[in-house]
Amino acid sequence: LLTIAWGGSLFAGRCDLTEEGASASGERVAINRKLSEERKSSLTETGVTTDAQTRVGAWIMAISCLPYLIIQVPLIDGHTSEGPEAALIGTIVCAVGFVGYSVYQVAFPWLQNKRIEDARFRLIKARAVDKVFKSALQFGGLVQSDGTVNVERLEQVFESFDRDNNQQLCDNEVEGLIVGLATERGSLASKDEIATWMNEFDADENGFISKQEFITGMQKWIKSTQKQSMVSAVKDMPGLLPSQISDTANFLESVDSQEVEEELEEGEGGEMEELSTAQIYQRAAFFLAIGTGMVTIFADPMVGSVNEFAKSTGISAFFVAFVVTPFASNASEVVSSFIFAAKKRQRTISLTYSQIYGAVTINNTLCLGLFLGLVWSRGLTWDFSAEVTATVVTVLGMALLTGTRTTFPTALAPPVLAVYPAAIAGIVAMEQILGWN
Repeated sequence: LLTIAWGGSLFAGRCDLTEEGASASGERVAINRKLSEERKSSLTETGVTTDAQTRVGAWIMAISCLPYLIIQVPLIDGHTSEGPEAALIGTIVCAVGFVGYSVYQVAFPWLQNKRIEDARFRLIKARAVDKVFKSALQFGGLVQSDGTVNVERLEQVFESFDRDNNQQLCDNEVEGLIVGLATERGSLASKDEIATWMNEFDADENGFISKQEFITGMQKWIKSTQKQSMVSAVKDMPGLLPSQISDTANFLESVDSQEVEEELEEGEGGEMEELSTAQIYQRAAFFLAIGTGMVTIFADPMVGSVNEFAKSTGISAFFVAFVVTPFASNASEVVSSFIFAAKKRQRTISLTYSQIYGAVTINNTLCLGLFLGLVWSRGLTWDFSAEVTATVVTVLGMALLTGTRTTFPTALAPPVLAVYPAAIAGIVAMEQILGWN
């Protein structure tokens, strides 16, 4: 389902493409959260852009196909009796690959950092909006009687941090803004924190935040903040008049409900538990052991259940194995990829694709390793040449496509989505016509 998740995420996360800020290779880039009506149906003027690190995950995914090639060697050279030995070697390679990938994730935790950065960004937004509400009270409040944002008050907040009165904030003034609003713990603003503000507010990328950019950015941040937490924060403010509470509540009720629901879904679960490094390793090892044990225990009964399901329903076992079961077992991951990509930001589409590549890598190491271990330990015959060919060609083709570029136009979605049914048709052809049974 690699192609289904990838192609669907491309369509869900597509934004307008622009020549401005093009990469050194001349690739256009997607504009975060912008999908204009005139381009909405275009396959060439819309698309997504990922960060450069996401390409690394695609090449790692390609390397993880090596065990498939090892297990196929006895079938290629005609020495089928060497199948168990090849299965053992494949199992060892899978184990080494899984351990190596795990070590890589610890040594270079870019995927985890993407998740942490996304969560940190949401926290910064919530704190910033809360502090701006409080800061605006000294000027009379941030919302007007009709519940809309009081732009004049935002201007006054902006001017209070514009020390040289040139109608724009430089890096030092942004640092003062961050410290003044206390959106980060500690007395000083980090370079990453300043970069976050500049990336979100500096629309024309000239190195400064203008007054209009500040107002527009704050309005967006306010609209994407959780209603419940904001109302609670306002009610807890000392000396707030009932009318101000009412006005603020009216404003929050007017916030785009879809954006609020996204923030609420992302924020579910409460405060994160703080763990030491040793505790993190212990918990990770525990969950890996539990997951591996469950796969080992239920793999064989699962195969029997699939066969029985096919017999009782009269559906072809092939159709059940390659269509029904994959969709049933991976539906939640595929749908969540679509939902996350639909946020239409570079960081969310990068995280979506990174997780897709990571899932394929785990399947090609941990899951395949367990299966090959069963083949070796029970002396089973490996005869899945058609399936292996379709899998390897698909994964290597996707790696070649996604590992060599960072921008993908929407025009790539239809052919990529078509790879899945084409692969199934290819398996049927190889088994029925070429006799690779």
